[in-house]
Amino acid sequence: MAEKIYTCIDLGSSTIKVLLVKESRNRFVTVSTHKFESCGINKGLITNILEVSERLEDAVDKVERMTNQKIDEVFVGMGGLTTKSVECNGVISISNPEQIVTKEEIDRVLDAAKLTDMPSELEVVHVTPVEFNLDKVKHINDPSEMKGSRLEMNGMLGMANQTAIHSMRRAINNAGLEMKGLLLNPFALLEHLSHEDRVNGAWVIDIGGETVTISVVEKDRIQNIQVLGIGSDLITQDLGYAFHLKKDKANKLKHEVGLKNEVGSMRVQTKLGTAELDRKEVHHVIASRMEEILEKILDAIQESEVIIPSERVIFTGGGAAIEGFLEMAEEFFGRRATVLTPNNQDGNAAADFSAISGLIPLYFKNYGELDMESNVPSLSVDARPAEKESTVKTTKKKEKKEKGRLNKLVNMFFE
Repeated sequence: MAEKIYTCIDLGSSTIKVLLVKESRNRFVTVSTHKFESCGINKGLITNILEVSERLEDAVDKVERMTNQKIDEVFVGMGGLTTKSVECNGVISISNPEQIVTKEEIDRVLDAAKLTDMPSELEVVHVTPVEFNLDKVKHINDPSEMKGSRLEMNGMLGMANQTAIHSMRRAINNAGLEMKGLLLNPFALLEHLSHEDRVNGAWVIDIGGETVTISVVEKDRIQNIQVLGIGSDLITQDLGYAFHLKKDKANKLKHEVGLKNEVGSMRVQTKLGTAELDRKEVHHVIASRMEEILEKILDAIQESEVIIPSERVIFTGGGAAIEGFLEMAEEFFGRRATVLTPNNQDGNAAADFSAISGLIPLYFKNYGELDMESNVPSLSVDARPAEKESTVKTTKKKEKKEKGRLNKLVNMFFE
């Protein structure tokens, strides 16, 4: 029997990340990682559905050719300025005659936890359980098959803007893909934290291209999420302006020189021709902007007035993958810091895959199985893409894409 491969997608402002994962010996193992330049997304929010769909379709086609894997269903990570987290609580009575907790009872208590007051523009993306209580038995991880009359769940609600969710679903479907699961990136990052950090507390800071997400983790839950409209793309822009570089050259230079204050020169192809760049000057541009980013992060933490007993600061994302970042961050914050990387990947280069590689473990944790119906809120009938309205279900990727392209043309006139 062939191994089941799961595909995860992260539509970022700078890059589209594609991650293939398989289950092996009761754990999820990375098969391959892929990055492509993104467009049509600003600060984590889709601003042009058609551009995103086309770029994603091209990316998936390339991954299919490189890995010889057919991709129809995807699990998607969502970040950006509209993501929120609040604590939630659900309580139900066990209704079956045997008073045994089954999957149906667990689903009911999760649904009950969604019944909370929230701004009308927000929508629940998922419920992440922290603990269950069954009658007088407290702090249960999994109440399945236990007997009782009253089941309670304490957990976290992950929410996002309804428009952002709709745009994400539309872009995925237009690319000829089915969104199997939608999850918030800050929650996915928690899957890589140690038990000590989850319980005792830590600041988890994801430095992306155009946003920085600051999560306060304590008592095995996210206490607070802040999203700042800054990111490591500012460094790329600074290098481009200072040395007349195209974006790809500036981004390569950012990672090649990093925050290492080295002496010497390097030959670089600029818009004006080949030039000799002083490494110290390049370092100064990178370090100046990174200091500003860290300063804004520190200001946001202080303004939040959230106090946790631990002094741990955990960084992740593409900005944290810049060589020399950790040393600067520790000196700037004056406390112990680490760069979070997935357990089954090595090196700082994997830091920007931390969130996406936590999607499958988080989905499994929330829903108990992977081969179930999608958790993604349904599109309205009027908004549903054309290929999903068809009563004829096809498994051929080519037919899906042809319908997706037709749908894009329709959207050009009606959106």
